[in-house]
Amino acid sequence: MKNCWVIFIVGAVVALTVGCGTYTTPIAPELQLTEDQINFEAIWQATQNVLTDYYFQIDLRDRRAGLVSTYPMTGQYVIEFWRKDSVTLDNRTESLLQTIRRQASVRIFGDMEAPQGYSAAVEVESWRSNRPQKQLTSTSQGYSLFTIAGNIAVMDTKVQLGNYDVSLGRDEALENRIASAIEAETARILTKR
Repeated sequence: MKNCWVIFIVGAVVALTVGCGTYTTPIAPELQLTEDQINFEAIWQATQNVLTDYYFQIDLRDRRAGLVSTYPMTGQYVIEFWRKDSVTLDNRTESLLQTIRRQASVRIFGDMEAPQGYSAAVEVESWRSNRPQKQLTSTSQGYSLFTIAGNIAVMDTKVQLGNYDVSLGRDEALENRIASAIEAETARILTKR
């Protein structure tokens, strides 16, 4: 019995000390980024930061193509003062009357004239919602409201068919504002390094 305890204690001590060891230096040296890679990383991170600050939800990130794309987002309403996507008063006024959607796409490309060696081309597409209002157009549709709940879903699907968004084209004022914000954020990131 005494031998069992001795073997148990020796085994526990060995098990507890096996994992202890000294730290060894890595075999491969730490990766050093070139100046171009640092500049690309800065503008890449700045693009994502700015789009997030403008409440866009990022859909696609493609480093090789230098492309960041967002999901369409419902535009700023007049009383949403914290949002930044409606640049002009006309945009805010139009948002009162119709739902406006915006989708941003930023392409990063090499530019020798830019201070960091890279530039960001911003495109913001805008659409106005033009969906017909749900309304009763016949007596049978009115009667179905009071009978079977399944008929209401059939009436709703008729309204949802088709694409009801009307393209407003590019929002150049918002594009310019996002591009200047990306430049400022890139400069801020590079000065922190």
